[in-house]
Amino acid sequence: MSKLIFKVIILIPYIVISQIQIPKCNFDSLELKRYNSENYYENIMKLNKQFKNFLKNYNNNSNIFTIPVVFHVLENPEIDDMNISNEDIHNQLEILNDAYNFNQFDSSLVPSEFQLNIGNPQIEFCIASVDPWGYITNGINRIQTDVNIFSSSSDNIKYTNQGGSDSWNTQNYLNIWIGNITTGILGYADRPSSSNPDNEDGVVVGYKYFGESSHQEYGMGKTLIHEVGHYFNLIHPWGMGNCENFNDGVSDTPTSESAYYGNPSYPQFSCNSSDMFMNYMEYVNDSSMVMFSQGQVARMHFAINMFRYSLLESNGCGIPSLIVETNLNHCTQYDSQDGSINLNILSGVEPFQFFWGDGFDQNSLYNLSVGDYNVIIIDSIGQELDLDINISYYGNVYDSDNFESYNVDSPFFLQSDNWLPLCEDSFSANIYDISPVEGYQYLEINSNDGSNSFKREIVNTGINAYNISFKLYVPTSRSASFSIYHDLSCNNLDRSYKVNFSGNGLGDVINNDINLNFSFFNNQWFELSQLIDLDRNIVELYINNNFLLDWQFNSSIHNNYNYNQLGGIVFHSDTDSINHLHYFIDDYKLILNENSDLYNFSESNVSDIKLYPNPTKKYFKLDFGNFFDIDINIKLVNNLGLTLFEKLHNPINGKILHFDLNNYPKGIYFCILRSSNLNKTFRVMSY
Repeated sequence: MSKLIFKVIILIPYIVISQIQIPKCNFDSLELKRYNSENYYENIMKLNKQFKNFLKNYNNNSNIFTIPVVFHVLENPEIDDMNISNEDIHNQLEILNDAYNFNQFDSSLVPSEFQLNIGNPQIEFCIASVDPWGYITNGINRIQTDVNIFSSSSDNIKYTNQGGSDSWNTQNYLNIWIGNITTGILGYADRPSSSNPDNEDGVVVGYKYFGESSHQEYGMGKTLIHEVGHYFNLIHPWGMGNCENFNDGVSDTPTSESAYYGNPSYPQFSCNSSDMFMNYMEYVNDSSMVMFSQGQVARMHFAINMFRYSLLESNGCGIPSLIVETNLNHCTQYDSQDGSINLNILSGVEPFQFFWGDGFDQNSLYNLSVGDYNVIIIDSIGQELDLDINISYYGNVYDSDNFESYNVDSPFFLQSDNWLPLCEDSFSANIYDISPVEGYQYLEINSNDGSNSFKREIVNTGINAYNISFKLYVPTSRSASFSIYHDLSCNNLDRSYKVNFSGNGLGDVINNDINLNFSFFNNQWFELSQLIDLDRNIVELYINNNFLLDWQFNSSIHNNYNYNQLGGIVFHSDTDSINHLHYFIDDYKLILNENSDLYNFSESNVSDIKLYPNPTKKYFKLDFGNFFDIDINIKLVNNLGLTLFEKLHNPINGKILHFDLNNYPKGIYFCILRSSNLNKTFRVMSY
């Protein structure tokens, strides 16, 4: 009962404050939700005990904590005054580092009674130079959005599918989001001991209060200092208010009754003591907040050691990996000399050197014949890649099995080194030789025999197109199923699509959440083939050489060669049909194929799309003219392959798009246009 009364009493200051002033950050709301939970006091006491134990051996020596930072800038073109430049971001970072490293500090702004309490956090913030995938980056992730106001309660600014931007790995980066957020909220962050999802961990700042600006109260860039304090486990000096004993959990910040606003004059008293209203964790104007206390510094260091130690081990401000994209054109025939290799450096430290086995030293080779090629690539700091590349010819059968070499009387899984169980010890498919369609025998898959999920891996395939085909027989009232995977490793299974066949002659393709339907023939053999074009991410499905369907092939990236990954095929013992699973396969083949010719617009149609001026100093326009397509993916990429801008656009909503290059350095850029009907790239020079 007393506990309940205590809660009601200490909520009164919040009610009064909300009537007088709008709180400047959202931490109070987050803390209030926790305060009303059953285990709030238990968690506070546990953390307080851990903090006290930390203090027993604590010594604030000269160690500097280095924290990698990524800035997500959510730009809405309809908000006229939202113009956060790269220079603004670097200036804000300098302000942050000054506050957390005692730089540019004027001790005269701190009253004499608090001089001995001044603390130096010794936390250095560096803008990321390496992204989570090892690529070089400038640490600034710019996203155009149509969201007018991001909600501090839903946190939608942290989700790409809600108009925001997904976080980078929060264990390795301090994520800072900048955008137009809930009115009255300058910014927000939560302490690391909260139960929030990892992908929401970080700091959000309203664009009007980011960096130095003309804002009268909050134009000195100190909102971010305040919110980063919460990120490192600091609480407002008044805690939950009403002179609560625990207050902010720091011994050298005086117990205070409530928040201070504006520019208070010294001294200010509450709870029988003089208040440290000039503290960075107060609600005063930027010009009045100037210090952290030594106790707050200890609490931040505790948070780093307890919750955020992985940031200190991050490579976020380290050296970018050497990453190369390998683009191949195979020969048109076995004895022709029209193959080519192009190496596109996506990340690394310039300049780069190329050492081919035959003495060439450039990044591209042309007029190649069928054969194996080797290149060693070295960047300026000695990072090295040794690549073996095979040039083949279109029509080459990479893999095949007609099931003729196996023994009918022995379990099939014991006879094959290429057909393997999917994450199990065995599978129950059998060799069958009754009424074969061709040859002498084929493979039976029957769920009555036991588990029948087995795979055939596809390895050493680069970007190109491949035709995977096999003969299939599905009896009436029976079903069949197979899938194509990007990755077949059991700890990282990654399926692209699944194809089902039911006993009534109807089939469907499951590609993500999209289902595509088709018809086939029961009680007879037919050839099923699928052209998987990794260059264009297109899949075409055929039965007996008759085209049925096409869809997008979702790509994943091979770690070494940076091409779209085709992992293998899996035949299943389960299906989405109500019919019993029982089917037969024969004559499996994997053939190197030329690219799909679906949706190839005539050159006259594509040539309607213009980009100008080019070269350009500040901006360019993308004019679609009479070209029309739905959902064109538009990317602006720099010469290192890093995406600077990306959006989906329908030309019916605007024939001309404007691109601003003011925030990017001079150099070469690529404007890439992709859709199911379009594959076009413009090379843009900014000078």
